[in-house]
Amino acid sequence: MKIWKYEIPASGAGIIEIPEGAKLLDVQVQGGVPCVWALVNPAAPAVGREFSTYETGQLLPDDTGDYLATYQIPEEDLVFHVFVFAT
Repeated sequence: MKIWKYEIPASGAGIIEIPEGAKLLDVQVQGGVPCVWALVNPAAPAVGREFSTYETGQLLPDDTGDYLATYQIPEEDLVFHVFVFAT
């Protein structure tokens, strides 16, 4: 097992290839870029995971997926909320 980092969409939705069975650990901003850290089995086949990011106060669709984390960008006084669809 290893911990790997993936960049996620700063807004809207995107699909990221992550090893199957990965455990999503945390979301933070690194170097101005939102990232998710995951505990992965590098030998597992990659699967697409859909991540969606919404700003506080933004209208969300009916199906946002499962809540993962909230992160802030203090320099811009912004707060974002990340959701992921289960595999």
